[in-house]
Amino acid sequence: MTEAPPGTGIVGGTAARGATVAAVDVGSNTVRLLIAEANSGGLRRIDRRSVVTRLAEGVDRSGRLHPEAVGRTLEVLATYAGLVAASDCDLVGVIATSAVR
Repeated sequence: MTEAPPGTGIVGGTAARGATVAAVDVGSNTVRLLIAEANSGGLRRIDRRSVVTRLAEGVDRSGRLHPEAVGRTLEVLATYAGLVAASDCDLVGVIATSAVR
């Protein structure tokens, strides 16, 4: 695995060919996972999941994440963490919706 150049906005580096990589997108409504193998032509999908958790439900009214929505999201993230571990990923990236910030 090689490191990404400073200032590229890539956290953790880039993947060498043959590396297993994972990306998790924690969105306002859906949590997505992609696990793939890097190759010379791009990525070969190993697993792809998408679960609706409605994380940002009610944020517009209260300005806060609802505990039940956080719980649903954490359950999905725990499942995804197990899948990532079982896939022996070399590089994992996670991004989150502005509601989390």
